[in-house]
Amino acid sequence: MVSSVLLSWWPWGLATAVLLCWCVGAVNRLLRLRMSIAQAFAALAPVWQRRLAWVQAHAFAPGSQAGQRLAAARGQCALALEQAGKKPHICARIHSLALAGNALDAAWAAASAEALPPSANASRPDADGTTWDALGHQALPLQMAFNAHVARYNRAVTLFPASMLAFLLRLKRAAPLPVAPGGA
Repeated sequence: MVSSVLLSWWPWGLATAVLLCWCVGAVNRLLRLRMSIAQAFAALAPVWQRRLAWVQAHAFAPGSQAGQRLAAARGQCALALEQAGKKPHICARIHSLALAGNALDAAWAAASAEALPPSANASRPDADGTTWDALGHQALPLQMAFNAHVARYNRAVTLFPASMLAFLLRLKRAAPLPVAPGGA
């Protein structure tokens, strides 16, 4: 009697064990991919920090409107960078960082145009020869690497069997960081 019960239940037990092992493996893969997004962002963040330091080092006259806009854009970008660094897989934080980066670029362009003579380039070299444009171009490969990690994670989250687990565990798609045509 016992042997007949075991014979009738063993396929279900085996199927359950295989399904459980697959679930654990799939969840681990999704979490590893999400962690790779965080690692790629950790490599990108220092370049953004250097851009913020650049803006602070090249402060314009404190009373000028351009200087005030630049300081406000720098503060907004610093806050967005800090928030995105905590959880770079959350779409809203990356969108916020992209908007803040665009605002910083626009504020820098406006402040440079106001403060520098028309013959001067909008990107003044730093003491070590670094320019605003060079800082933007340094971010490009890191940003593209970040976006590649995001694309891999998003692809894994949307594929059929893993998408059910992602739904159950509330693992949402991540957002890429848009690459601006003129730099970062």
